[in-house]
Formats: sequence, structure tokens, C-alpha cells
Amino acid sequence: MSTQLEKTQSNVPVNSQHRVVAPRVDVFENDSEFLVAADLPGVRADAVQARVDSGSLRVEAMQAMEGAPEGSEPVRFLRTFQVPSTVDPNGVAAELKNGVLWVHLTKSDANKPRRIAVSAG
Repeated sequence: MSTQLEKTQSNVPVNSQHRVVAPRVDVFENDSEFLVAADLPGVRADAVQARVDSGSLRVEAMQAMEGAPEGSEPVRFLRTFQVPSTVDPNGVAAELKNGVLWVHLTKSDANKPRRIAVSAG
């Protein structure tokens, strides 16, 4: 599966209080959007930040520590992607379901395939 989203490395320093982990991610593409599915186990929706800015998508989240075994350290998830110019920054939506963050990156109308009507001559 080939897509135009490119994974980049994060230059965020590791804080001694939080272990920084790049979540596992699947990226899908169809005619109308890119879909990013990021595994964020133990994360609540209010602990997720996703933003598109200057040609990149940044996903950051903090794992909830309620009910975690004693001695567990909190995990901070962080992942950044380069976003193609075909993405409409106003057409981005995200939802968290069952520990998976789904980010929908809608392609701009000018870059979507369109059917051309052919008339009889």
C-alpha cells in the first residue's frame, strides 16, 4: 500500500517523568481522503492532541494512569507525519474509538478524481 504521507522523526526530548513512544500507525488512502489509524491504548479522548500545521500532522497523547500497576510510568505517545499539499486543512477530523485514534485528512476538491461526462456528437 503506497501513500503520500511520510513519517518523520520527532525531536522532542525524553522527559524523565514520561516515556515517549511512537504509536503504531496504519495509513490508508482512497479517492477522497487519507485515513490515519494510530494505536493509543489506555488514552482518553481529552488527553489527545492532533493538529495539522505547515504541512505536517502531529499526534500527541498521554496514557491514563488510573488502575495502572504500582511502579508503572506514564507513557506519552508522539508521532509526526508530512502531509501532502492535496489535503484540505479545513477538512480534518479525528475520533478515538477503543484505543485507536482515527484521523480523516480530506483531500481538496481540486485534487479528487472526477468523472468526465461524455456526450454523443
